[in-house]
Amino acid sequence: EKTILKDNFDDSWCAGDPEMWIKIANTMKLRVALRLSKREAEMKEGVTVAGKEYPGVDLKALAQEAAGNTLANNGKDIMINKSLENEMWLMFNWGDCGFNANLVTLMSGMKDPRQPLYMTKNNGDITNDAGVVTMPKETDYVGIRFASGLPGKPNAWGNFSYWLDPSNSKGIYAAPLPIFKQAESYFLLAEAKLRWDIGSESVQSLYEKGIRCSMDNELAYKGKYADPVITAYPAGAVDAYINNYTDTQLDFVDPVDPELNTKAVNKLCVKWDDSASNEDKLARIITQKYFALFPLSTEAWAEYRRTGYPVQFPPVVNESNGAVSSDEGVRRQIYSSNAIDTNAQGYQEGVELLNQENSSKTGHSGDTGGTRVWWDNAAKGNF
Repeated sequence: EKTILKDNFDDSWCAGDPEMWIKIANTMKLRVALRLSKREAEMKEGVTVAGKEYPGVDLKALAQEAAGNTLANNGKDIMINKSLENEMWLMFNWGDCGFNANLVTLMSGMKDPRQPLYMTKNNGDITNDAGVVTMPKETDYVGIRFASGLPGKPNAWGNFSYWLDPSNSKGIYAAPLPIFKQAESYFLLAEAKLRWDIGSESVQSLYEKGIRCSMDNELAYKGKYADPVITAYPAGAVDAYINNYTDTQLDFVDPVDPELNTKAVNKLCVKWDDSASNEDKLARIITQKYFALFPLSTEAWAEYRRTGYPVQFPPVVNESNGAVSSDEGVRRQIYSSNAIDTNAQGYQEGVELLNQENSSKTGHSGDTGGTRVWWDNAAKGNF
């Protein structure tokens, strides 16, 4: 039966299902409430922006209202499937990106069953600077350390782990891509329970449901693109992962240049610990959300800026000419040249407001990548 949505536009998100849109909207409200958690007091009081007053918002109440009907309630992963070129395949095919070593060493160290659904093992023989093969093809999962100062392509790092189905033999060229993950809703609910005691379900239960949801959904839509094809996880693998209390991130070892090697920076295992501090509980939630969100990198980046989790390997080089702190990393995207060229006055007003709201403790300000946006409050911790 046609709905009003189907009659009026081509709905590539929910195929005209208004109930699914309501779940997305509530999940988004919950996401926004938590995103603003370091400005909870200011939100409750209301704010004045450019001379205009905005009434206060109780973030806990907003989250509580939204929590009852999110994508966790009979939802699904929202996929864009138009049989067009898969952007992940395109980027890897161009040789313009690689897997972050932080993600790879976390998943490898924690023995994550989803790893072959996210990436291949090294896509070719890897050689060091002397031309010696240090890692034969398909030996292991290996990522590129952030800000390593690598030379232009082609280079020795081009054979590291790759997106699935590099040759497109299984049709990943036209595979759907997620735009909103169902598992995120469970991790949002877990943090809302931890932070505001919202709902009757325990933080641990929501955390573990988020992991299981991600496991199920990743397998359902990416299993056929893995090599070999994955129709099910090994028996007991998901339970073993959730109950793993010993394994954590691996040290990073670069098979090309040992100067890029670095020690692990995340020490927590997967298994929930109800006696842990709120900080460690949050770190576990956000780390698992980081895995589940892949490849929605902008959302994972926002959560890293808000919480600091998972901790990232330090950069090797900083080519920002002082615009970004090596310790804090990139905090925002700069305005485009088009914005400056077409709206000079608005641009200047925007930068002035940005400076007023900036809480950076590193001296960064103005239209730079090191300036903090309002919700990214350096003056307040996670709790």
